[in-house]
Amino acid sequence: MPTADHPLIAETAAMLAAWSRMPPARERSRLMLLALEREQIAAIAYDDAFIVERVARLRVDPAVRDLVRHALIWAWKDEELHTLYVRGRLLAAKGHRLRIFARQAQGVASGWVAATRHHRTPARAAARWAIASAATLAARATGQVPAALRHELEYQDFGRYCRLNIALERSAELCYERLVELAADETERAQFDRIRADEARHREIFAVLTDAFAHDETPVIAPEELAARLAAVSPWFLPAARRPGPHRGSVATGGDVHVAEGGELAERLTRILDAAGLGERVRASGGRVAVRTAFTLGYSVRDRSNTVSPEIVALLAAYLRANGATDVAVLEAPSVYERYYANRSVDEVAERLGFTDPGYRVVDVSGDQVETRFDRGVSQSTVSRAWRDADVRVVLSKLRTDPRQGGHLSLNTLVGTGERTDRTTYSNRELDHENAIMMILDAHPPDFAVVDAWGPVATGAFGVMACDKPVRLERLYAGPDPVAVDWRVLTDMGVADPGAMPIVRRALAWFGRDGRPGAVHGDPGPIRADLRLPHAKWARRFFARASYPIYLHLSRHGERFTPEMDEAAFPPLRRASASTRAIRWVTRRVFGLRPPK
Repeated sequence: MPTADHPLIAETAAMLAAWSRMPPARERSRLMLLALEREQIAAIAYDDAFIVERVARLRVDPAVRDLVRHALIWAWKDEELHTLYVRGRLLAAKGHRLRIFARQAQGVASGWVAATRHHRTPARAAARWAIASAATLAARATGQVPAALRHELEYQDFGRYCRLNIALERSAELCYERLVELAADETERAQFDRIRADEARHREIFAVLTDAFAHDETPVIAPEELAARLAAVSPWFLPAARRPGPHRGSVATGGDVHVAEGGELAERLTRILDAAGLGERVRASGGRVAVRTAFTLGYSVRDRSNTVSPEIVALLAAYLRANGATDVAVLEAPSVYERYYANRSVDEVAERLGFTDPGYRVVDVSGDQVETRFDRGVSQSTVSRAWRDADVRVVLSKLRTDPRQGGHLSLNTLVGTGERTDRTTYSNRELDHENAIMMILDAHPPDFAVVDAWGPVATGAFGVMACDKPVRLERLYAGPDPVAVDWRVLTDMGVADPGAMPIVRRALAWFGRDGRPGAVHGDPGPIRADLRLPHAKWARRFFARASYPIYLHLSRHGERFTPEMDEAAFPPLRRASASTRAIRWVTRRVFGLRPPK
């Protein structure tokens, strides 16, 4: 059985000793490629798609099952973060991209094989088991499986699975201990040391779970004792409801959602905000209010469907001041368009699109960053000062369709509040925007969410960018929990399972809560207009699924995919290449990335 002196640890130590005789730069590169592959293996092997099925088969009461599942999900999320960071550092070092992505792909395949062999039996998944078994035999024949693991790639009882992972996590620790010594700079050294500490905590978590179950997978300790042991490693391995200490905000708590439709805008907005409790919150909390909103993807005054309404921003600011706010800061981050077009700063776009009401001040969060502490995650260490220091934080989003998320709503509007948006989006990123948002939600959560679905609303696969065929709605959503508000909006949009949308799923996993909305008040009901949802038909699903990796890896940092910009207001900084112009011409017409005629 794998223990602290498992042969895998000895193999890893011997390999590191041999590599230490290499030149430091070469050793660092080798270690990082190995780390990338192994982190990707773990990110797949710990995936909730496998873990939830395995944990469901444990003969335990729901309280124990919830504790085990959340602890393993936290390890999974850590490994995903580590994978992105290591890959980003390798790409930043100008390594061979093909080699880097090939190594990651190898990790994906190996992780799937390991998870299938560990968690599924031939009786439960005959075809998958056969494929995984064939892949395992091929890997053994070519020497791709370490000798210490040759007898471990099989279905195991839960305790043995945990003991194996003690050895795997310890071997990862050894690699990161050496990478700390070889780090290129102090920032990288700190990040590698943080990852090393994560791996140590994972090892301790698997040790706790090993001791918690007998060989027949029955628990040998009570739920409260298991929770105490997990908390001793880190409170973050507990579901949010069990973590000690005060918690501001109500993220993923399943709060009530209020909906208003039709009528006079100012009256309806005031009524819904009162009913949802925003005015009471402002009166009780203090005078500084930060409103995180979305307008820098605006590209033309002829298309208002993908930006929040200036009228609603002004009405919200007036409402906040009427309830005691002494300072209303409207926060926005620059978009990638500023790389390719002039006059694209936050202040310039605000001026052009009419965000000029004297009842608030506009804050560019990219120039308002201050150091902050994030207890979880890597590669983000700052946040907007105005957001951090506000007495009340509100996120005001625009209802827009999105190819990956179904709708680009409250949660996605927080992107860029810390790390710049373009540094969390493309293939060389060290942190993806979904995890960057989770870190903000965790450390500095919003107190309230409002969704603007009043006026023109962007539809189609890429409504978040532009829309030549918007629909007109008169609807508002509000509530204290951004996850619940987004869930309700997605439901009304026609999304079959809002909890499966990546950003919502990430929030549910991060906070360990259900997140579904509680009571829905006011005027709920399906949105009748055709939003041309990205997931509604097979062709749209195909384009939606393909669009994200294409944009990530082939858009040249967004340059190839921009809407039909109002070049009188936002002239190009330089003439685009012929290929870029051709791609823009096609995508603007095929996907409606231009103003209505």
